[in-house]
Amino acid sequence: MNEVSDLVQGILSGNRRALARAITYVENNYSEGKEIMRQIHK
Repeated sequence: MNEVSDLVQGILSGNRRALARAITYVENNYSEGKEIMRQIHK
């Protein structure tokens, strides 16, 4: 698995650290943040 998939799985399972990292990616407009948002909103 890649980091984005791991973060999404962590978020969906309630992992706060994964959520914090994902928020950082989204806030800083990293490409990973966009992919995280796509996967969460499926």
